[in-house]
Amino acid sequence: MVAWFWRDSSSSREPKTSGYGSFACRRQPATWPPPYLQEAATANDRRRAGVEKSHVETATYVVDRQKALGRFRTLPWSSDFEAHRQAMGRGIEGVWRAWDESDDEFQSAYKSARAAVSGFMAAVGAQILRDGAYR
Repeated sequence: MVAWFWRDSSSSREPKTSGYGSFACRRQPATWPPPYLQEAATANDRRRAGVEKSHVETATYVVDRQKALGRFRTLPWSSDFEAHRQAMGRGIEGVWRAWDESDDEFQSAYKSARAAVSGFMAAVGAQILRDGAYR
C-alpha cells in the first residue's frame, strides 16, 4: 500500500498533515486523506456518545478538507481522481446530513463515506503502482 505524507522544510523524515512543502510517497499503510477519515470517525463517535450535532466542532474539518484538497491538487495527475474526491466530499456531507436520522441510516452514510475514501485510496495506489508517483 502507498502512503502520502506531507513534507515541509523543517523535517523531510516526519509525516506532516499541514504546512508548506511537497508530497512524498512511501510504501507504508495508507494515511491520506486523514481529514475525511478522521471527520467521519469523529462524527460517528460523537453521535454514538449522544453528543448533539451543534456541540461538534465542524468548521475545523471543513478547513482541514480544503487544505488537503489544495495539497493534493498540486500533484500533476490529481485531476484524474476528481470523481473520487467528489465522492469523498459527498460521503462526508452525507454523514452530517444523516446525524438526526435513524441509527441504521446514519451508519449507512458512515459506511458510504468510508467506502468512498477506500475507493480513492485504492485508485491512487493503483495509479502509483502502474505509473509511479510522478508522470
